[in-house]
Amino acid sequence: MKNNQILPFERNRYYSGKMLSSSDFLIEQTYQNNKRRFINQMMFGSGIVCGLGVYNLDDLSLMVESGAAIDASGREIVVDNTVIKKLSAVKGYDELETNEASLCIQYAEEAVHNVYVPSKEGNENEFNHIDELFELYLIDREKLDTGFLLESEFLLKGELIHTKDYTLEISVPAVVCMGKLFKILLILTKHSRNQTEFFYQAVLQMPLFLTADGKHEAEIRLEDNRLEKGESTVLELWVQAQNLPSEEAKIILKPDSTKACLNGQTIETETNFFLTLIVADINPRKLVDRELAKTSLEMRIMTKQTDFVKLADIVFQRTENGGIIQRIEEKKAKKYIEAPSDGAVRNEYLSYYAMYPSTEKTETAIQPKSDMDTVDKSMLCSGGHFEIPLGKGAKKGELFYSGEIIHSLGTGDVYVEIGYENREQDALMNCEIDTVVYGSSGIFSGKDKNDAPVIECAVKILKDKGSFIGGVRFLKNYDKMILRCKWSAIQISADSKNGGLEAGSCIAPEKPTIQLAPGDTCFFPVKFINMEPCRLCYEMSETGSGQISEEGVYTAPHKEGVFEIHIFCAGNPFICTYAYALVKAKRGV
Repeated sequence: MKNNQILPFERNRYYSGKMLSSSDFLIEQTYQNNKRRFINQMMFGSGIVCGLGVYNLDDLSLMVESGAAIDASGREIVVDNTVIKKLSAVKGYDELETNEASLCIQYAEEAVHNVYVPSKEGNENEFNHIDELFELYLIDREKLDTGFLLESEFLLKGELIHTKDYTLEISVPAVVCMGKLFKILLILTKHSRNQTEFFYQAVLQMPLFLTADGKHEAEIRLEDNRLEKGESTVLELWVQAQNLPSEEAKIILKPDSTKACLNGQTIETETNFFLTLIVADINPRKLVDRELAKTSLEMRIMTKQTDFVKLADIVFQRTENGGIIQRIEEKKAKKYIEAPSDGAVRNEYLSYYAMYPSTEKTETAIQPKSDMDTVDKSMLCSGGHFEIPLGKGAKKGELFYSGEIIHSLGTGDVYVEIGYENREQDALMNCEIDTVVYGSSGIFSGKDKNDAPVIECAVKILKDKGSFIGGVRFLKNYDKMILRCKWSAIQISADSKNGGLEAGSCIAPEKPTIQLAPGDTCFFPVKFINMEPCRLCYEMSETGSGQISEEGVYTAPHKEGVFEIHIFCAGNPFICTYAYALVKAKRGV
């Protein structure tokens, strides 16, 4: 007898003179059983409480150890003694269509103890007791229905790849806690038995989250050549939420960073993908308790409403004498219930393990201070890098300018020199080395084997703002898209004020120029040089050049061009930098 309907509860009401019949006693039993099963269902869920290990004694026989389980209806399933059976003798074996089966156990009842009962209609026989038993059975692994899954808003999920062989899904909490670690899961699932080699690589951008090495970007890689049909592999990425509440904290798949191959052939991937999370001022325990408490009783009762508990998956080979057991897989098949009675022992065992990643504060990487600390303070100096986007290249005589760059030496007289950076082959070291050319670069144009730029440089000092603008004129054509420059600054007057900042303090984009397709989304991460990380502001230099959020998430316009983003510190707008979005349509798409 299967009794999955336990609501609503109805119990006997006793009063003087009430005539009690067998139906009244049945109602009493049903009420007590259903109340207990309701508590089991709500408090413990379904799964194995203890024991019920499955082993193969020989090629044809299996053994199920004694133990206890609870099904999704809250009914207790008790195996009081070890059971030994031939695989071919287990119920359902003859109906199997494949050689991969799941061994399940379910609750069963049997009426026993036949007794004589006199009645008005004549002599009758009735069963006096009901035995609460169990039943083992086999079902094709592919046909096993694990029931209805609980719908929840706790997790955000997105599909990055979907083919006949694989799906790749990303899963992350919809709400994360300020300053706390949380994990991002990438789940690769195989759907076919084909022999395949799979590779996936991409970069996730996270404006309000930091990786363990203090970055806003993380490279992810997944490979597979061993998964069987239905199996999954999971990549965990732990990141930390910054101490800023936000309703729109995005995780973005960096444009043009994705590479996916199946058997060496490139496959189609999701583009312009992002998830929007909420960063809340709440601790993880309260957050989870709140989410679980939101689930209605109706939804809980519907969750995984199956009348069995899975014990193992069995791979076998059919013969005339029965099924030859090849292997038994328990680890992935079993679901256990956490019994409160084992709490003390559980805590003792858990003390041997590190349960979570290190909760030590993640420091944002700060570049080393310059050697200026050992220099006479009457002559302070600083330096840094910047890039000038050239579009498709520069023509002879064409002028280009940098954005406004803060030199962190305060207001007043400052001397700034700029030059270009290049890589060239060194004959002595027999390798490429980094070089910087200041002054008249044409002097070295004959020595450089690489296609080095020939330029004139000039600097405009903004004395009252403590910043400068660099300008270059090309003396010959240059076909590269970016000119990378280095600047060095020396404070001439020791009486200058630096606004309380260390000399050399500035910000710079980790990648000043990013190429996007129209409508794509990306993030411009910023590094802090000789200063503590602070809140940043982002704005577009021109209208109609796209949109950028408070966190630095840029959405390209539906037109091509090079668009400038102004990035500055909220507490000190003079500390700023510029980044550039090169928006270009993908040809042939």
